[in-house]
Amino acid sequence: MNKNKINKRIGKNLKNYRSQRGHTLRSLAELIKYTPGYIGLIEQGKSAASIKALMDIADALNVDITHLIEVQKETINLSKEDPLYNHEDFQQYIALAKNAYLKNISANKLNDMINLIA
Repeated sequence: MNKNKINKRIGKNLKNYRSQRGHTLRSLAELIKYTPGYIGLIEQGKSAASIKALMDIADALNVDITHLIEVQKETINLSKEDPLYNHEDFQQYIALAKNAYLKNISANKLNDMINLIA
């Protein structure tokens, strides 16, 4: 799976959760202080969301960040030999999601921790 497919999967997940929670692009954007255009680009898979943006979105939608970056196992079909598997951004998303999920850390708490070490 290439980077564009990952961005599209994240965008699709974001749009699904946003719609389920009854938010428009504008209402979500106002809540998290991003522009509706930026969120729209993420939903379309045309822009890669930063980890901070994903954390803010997950917190606002009251979902675990892992749900935003989750891909179906059969969809990803990625081997360790695939160059994307070793791509730094991909590995950061996976590591962040796994750690947050395993330690039951909220998006806000994780953001606070990142800000302390950044």
